[in-house]
Amino acid sequence: LDARKYVPDLKVPAGASLKEAARVAAGIEERSAAFYADMSKIAKNLLSEGARIMDKMAKENLANKQKLDSL
Repeated sequence: LDARKYVPDLKVPAGASLKEAARVAAGIEERSAAFYADMSKIAKNLLSEGARIMDKMAKENLANKQKLDSL
């Protein structure tokens, strides 16, 4: 994740009109939205991988239990 991609320009020109200030604010919101959307994708990938690992571990534990039960 390249953090530089998400750093917004916070400078509102001195004497900016409401429309110009709103344009700066909209740019900040756009970058924030991109950050959260990209982080959401990363989180989903990490969580799905974690879930796969946990499923595998559960199956291994059940297989070990079956072996022990058969003794």
